[in-house]
Order: sequence, then structure tokens, then C-alpha cells
Amino acid sequence: MTGRSYTHPDVFTLGVAEGWAEAETDPARIDWPARQAAAAIPFGVTGGRPVNPCEKTAIRYGRNEMGRWGETLMADALVTVTLPPFAARYLLMVERDDGYGWAVPGGHVEPGESGTAAAVRELAEETGLAVPAEACRALPPQYVPDPRASDEAWVVTVPVHIGLGPQTELPAVAGGDDARCVVWIPADTYGALVTALGRGYGGQVFAAHANMLAGFFTGLTDSPAVEAAVPAPAGQSKRSIVTANQIAAELTAVITSIEAVLADEHADRQYALEGVSRRLRGLTGRIGCGPAGREVA
Repeated sequence: MTGRSYTHPDVFTLGVAEGWAEAETDPARIDWPARQAAAAIPFGVTGGRPVNPCEKTAIRYGRNEMGRWGETLMADALVTVTLPPFAARYLLMVERDDGYGWAVPGGHVEPGESGTAAAVRELAEETGLAVPAEACRALPPQYVPDPRASDEAWVVTVPVHIGLGPQTELPAVAGGDDARCVVWIPADTYGALVTALGRGYGGQVFAAHANMLAGFFTGLTDSPAVEAAVPAPAGQSKRSIVTANQIAAELTAVITSIEAVLADEHADRQYALEGVSRRLRGLTGRIGCGPAGREVA
């Protein structure tokens, strides 16, 4: 349906009345140089009409379901925590109330507001979770293939990773604003996230967030697997090495964790076993010396 012209009726009514849509119906009357200068991703203007810089959609003219002509800047909060006994990672997600699936908390960046500030604000509004500024790290702006977009109105987001690190339990959250439900989802990888959403909630990732989340997990460095922590002595291989005592301590911790899972009839044992497997693989990758710290050939 390339070439179609469409703007959802709610844009002109509810959108304008509630303030999330602009009333201007002719994009040629907009001050495009100012918007181009402020854009997170550069875009062109042809004949007074903005041109989506990243994709051709099914809607050539008009705004589809977007409220603003040209770029709409948003911010998304990617909040992660890890839990014992296997340092399993969880990502905070919300079920949208518009039927588009599960997404990370986020929303519009207000005039004069930074992406990080917007992500923190939206997170609090949608989940009730307040986070410290030092936990936030803004990532480069990304184009979002939002199903509500058009060739003349589109979305760019500022992803903000909010790493809360190891916790003894998942922080309390509650759905608010436009979030139907808020849940911590197991998410050691993007694939694990998708599986957990499908199995546990019969849900799927919001299409506009799929690429962003897949890239986010690919780029994470705080892997939940056991990481090498002992540097090799000068003159030896850079391969991480551990002593027999360290190996014994790690194995004891794993055994204790397994016993705890077996004793808990409500535990997700399949997920727990996957965590054990990751931890053991991480440990075997570190074994490179004998009891005295000498590297073993």
C-alpha cells in the first residue's frame, strides 16, 4: 500500500486535546530548519514535507498514529538486575495497554529534558521504581521501526541502561500510567527473554523494541556467567588462572545452589539448571593452574 495517505482520527481529536499531537495539518507550514537542527538523527525535507531517514513505511503521506510531524524523540529505560544463586539477569518490562505487546518502560522526551531524565521519569510513572542517577548510562540514539509511524512521522529513542547490579530480591514495582502490567522477566539473553515472555505470559516483545533489545543484549558486558577475576603473573599467558582453593569454593557454591533449588518446590528448575550450566562453563574456562598457582600446560 505504498503511496497511501493516512492519519488516524484520534490524532486530530484526542491527540490535540491531550497534548501529545500537534494541530498543524500542513507540514509545509512547519519551521523545518529548527527541527532538523534539533533532530537526534538527521533527516531531509522535500517540498516542505519531512522524509523518514531510515525506512519506507506503508503510509507515504500523513502521520499514521504519530502526533508529531517528522522526528518524535523518546527515551526507553532498560533496567537490569542480577539475583543469586546463579547471577541470573532480569529485565523490567511492561505490558502495553494499547495491544502492541511487551516493552521496556519509556515515553516522550519533553522539551529541554535529557534522554536520561526522560527515561528515569517515565520509569517512575509506569512502574513506581525510583533509581539513582549513577546507575544510568545513556546509549546512542536509535531509529525505532514503530508500527505507528509513517514516511513523514517517525520515532527515535534514547535507550538508557539502568544497571542496578546484584540484588537479594527483585525490586518492588507496580503498573501505572499506560502500563497494564509490570514484570521482571528472566533475560540472560534476548532469546531467553522472548522465551520467558511466551511461556510465562503468552506475550511477545513490542515490534518496535525487538531490534533495540537484541542489540542491547549483544552489547552487554556484565555477563551473568562467572567471569575471570585472577590476572596471570608477568611472563605467563593472559589466560585467567585460579587456585585449587578457588575452584573448591566455586564448586561448593554451585552445589549449595543446586540443593536450594531442589528443596524449593516452586523453583523453575529448568531455568536454574541453565544457570548452573553457565556457571560451570565459566568456571572451567578459568581453570589454568595447579594448587601453587603454576600454569598447567
